[in-house]
Amino acid sequence: ELLTTGVLTVVSDVLGLMIVIALLLLIDVQLALVTFAVLPFLLVAMIWWSKRARVAFLEVRSAIAAVNGTLNEDLNGVRVVQSVGRQDENAKRFDDVNGWNLRATRKAGLMSAAVIPVVEIMTATATALVVVVAGIRLANGSLDPATGVAAVIGFAIFIQRFFDPVRDLVLQYTMFQRAMAGAERIFEVLDTEPEITDKP
Repeated sequence: ELLTTGVLTVVSDVLGLMIVIALLLLIDVQLALVTFAVLPFLLVAMIWWSKRARVAFLEVRSAIAAVNGTLNEDLNGVRVVQSVGRQDENAKRFDDVNGWNLRATRKAGLMSAAVIPVVEIMTATATALVVVVAGIRLANGSLDPATGVAAVIGFAIFIQRFFDPVRDLVLQYTMFQRAMAGAERIFEVLDTEPEITDKP
């Protein structure tokens, strides 16, 4: 998923972001800088989030592996389980593992869902800051009223266009974190040293 859709989306989003940044700077440099002022806060939030998200996504992969492993053992060994009367014990063990999977998936889901509201808050904050700064400039006469109102409206539209690719990039980063968690589990298996080795 990351390699097929993710890479193309990232490339188009980066190109779109560069075009919008250029347009914002062309319309009004000061208002553009006000818009960009929220980005460091978004970056800090993403750094804080990524550390916790990685742990959550890794736990999901471990939990899914445990569920699949337990289910596979129980189904393949169903005759043995029945012959020794372990149905209830195995059902309880599966419920425990499945409960862990549910808790881990909920936690990872909450981590994924928490990202978009942060971007939305940053969008609203940037828009509010632009309106306030433009209002101050209109009041003190440093912004021409004839062109100033049009510039502010244009900026409000372009701020949405600026944060749309940012939102997409954040979602792709979430996908990237999931993919890395999965890859880490795969390489954990591939890098396992066999206990029995051939003679040289």
